Amino acid sequence: MGLKQIGLRDVVGVELVDSPSLLSRGDPHNLSFIDAVFDLGFSVNLDQELFPARFVRELERVVRVGGVVVVCVEECGESGVREVLRLFGRSEVVRVEVYKKTGFRTETGKKTETGFFNRFFYNRTDFITEPPVCDRLLILI
Repeated sequence: MGLKQIGLRDVVGVELVDSPSLLSRGDPHNLSFIDAVFDLGFSVNLDQELFPARFVRELERVVRVGGVVVVCVEECGESGVREVLRLFGRSEVVRVEVYKKTGFRTETGKKTETGFFNRFFYNRTDFITEPPVCDRLLILI
């Protein structure tokens, strides 16, 4: 897997539905991992989650203090950004970025849309004792 080639030793992907062998089937609102087991948590669809607050609480629970949580949402205005920021009670925002994305239809390979999404980075800050090092990555799809 490409992520292991850049130095990540342990990568776990979780999806609600059955997926390819790289992912585990599970509920991202109720993860089966112990507290603070991951260095980095990542999700590209926070705005599409059924229960975003519960989803974020689980991300914060399983990412260690000093670790990083990266979430992406579709384009949102300033009020949408504030709404996302309010979900993170145990973390501080590191930065918010806007990225351009291009979508393609897999069956034809033709471009179907161009848009923007916001990417939020959070650091777990309660009792940081060392700089973030990422050995274990959790990807929630």
